[in-house]
Amino acid sequence: MRVHADPVPAVITSLRAFFMLPSQIAEFGAACRVEDAEDGIPDDWNLRTDPPLITVSDDGGPVQYPIKRDPTIRILVRARGSRLAKRVAAVADGYLRAHLPDGMATIRRGGSAFVATRDSDTGADLASFTLPAVVPMIDY
Repeated sequence: MRVHADPVPAVITSLRAFFMLPSQIAEFGAACRVEDAEDGIPDDWNLRTDPPLITVSDDGGPVQYPIKRDPTIRILVRARGSRLAKRVAAVADGYLRAHLPDGMATIRRGGSAFVATRDSDTGADLASFTLPAVVPMIDY
């Protein structure tokens, strides 16, 4: 039986490793935190004292059973300041397009880039983008 692969864990793992690099810590002052959007905003994350928070979600997409699915991966950055949120989003976007996460066949051109707004719950400035991905189905 073939089933949909979940690309979110691989994207999270990839971004966590990238934002732990010394060059990224030097640029952003600390390692940006990367979490699964389905888990919500972590209770221990604080806009005023913590580095930017990046959440990853799968917005779904077309399926070509039993071969592949084309999910839209959404990355949302919460930060103190819209310029910082957009910079973290731009770096994450560039990294993921240049370094394909495990289990993804490709990231297509396109997607939405850097929609900026403010989170009324946390006061954080937000920047989000989407990646149109292709993920092979897997055997179950």
